[in-house]
Amino acid sequence: MKQSHLYLTSIFIVTQILFISCKNKISQESDSSGNVVVKEWYDKSKVKSVKIISALNPSDFIYIEYAKDGTVLDSARYINDTIEGTRKYYEEKTQLMHTENYSKGLLNGPHKAIYSSGVTGFEGFRKNNLMVGEWKFHFSDGHPITYEYYDSLGVMKYFRKYDDDGNVLKVNGLGLIRVKTDQSKLDSLQTLFGFVEAAIPPGCTTQFTIQEIKDGQPAGILFEEKLIAPITEWKVTFTERGSKVLKYLLTITDNKTGKKEESASAQTISMK
Repeated sequence: MKQSHLYLTSIFIVTQILFISCKNKISQESDSSGNVVVKEWYDKSKVKSVKIISALNPSDFIYIEYAKDGTVLDSARYINDTIEGTRKYYEEKTQLMHTENYSKGLLNGPHKAIYSSGVTGFEGFRKNNLMVGEWKFHFSDGHPITYEYYDSLGVMKYFRKYDDDGNVLKVNGLGLIRVKTDQSKLDSLQTLFGFVEAAIPPGCTTQFTIQEIKDGQPAGILFEEKLIAPITEWKVTFTERGSKVLKYLLTITDNKTGKKEESASAQTISMK
């Protein structure tokens, strides 16, 4: 009786294994480099997923998932079970194909999503998972949804929201993010070097101006430029020594309405 019971149990276990294998349609093989390739199938001709496991370290692998039509739904590389490098995945709800970049499991680098039409859904930059710099979000027809600007700590400094026609619904924050100067060369060159970091919203003209403020006199313009990049280098050269009061002015003009937003900061420097 015991032998018969064991025999029936063995048949049951084998049947279960065959059933599970058949249900999941999983195959396994080795490639020319000795890596283990595990495939899951929708049917005998359509692959659902592929996992390529390193022959040197089983915790290093590449994973790719497909839709039934062959579209890549997800693809990523893992080192020591931690995602690394570029990941691409499809979000069915929004119909966006995302491209993310990772370093040691954290989002670092460009982050972008594209509609099936080729229109960019959103794009920006990540630093240790945080959103930094400018981020642009778009409707499927390409019109802007929001323009957002974050500082290096991930704090939102500027926000602009649009309707379907590109009209501005809401603005928060100041467009002038920061001005950084290098005064180390002032003594020898009498030239001040620096850069400006500023918001450049869609549908607007962003202009940066450096003025010298003198008591009882009109402000003199030392530098003026239309910005096309969020970080722009600049330099001004002085003809006279002494203390200088500089005003950094940023003007964002809505190209539709002509409405202006201004933000400014000031700095005193000394020409020895």
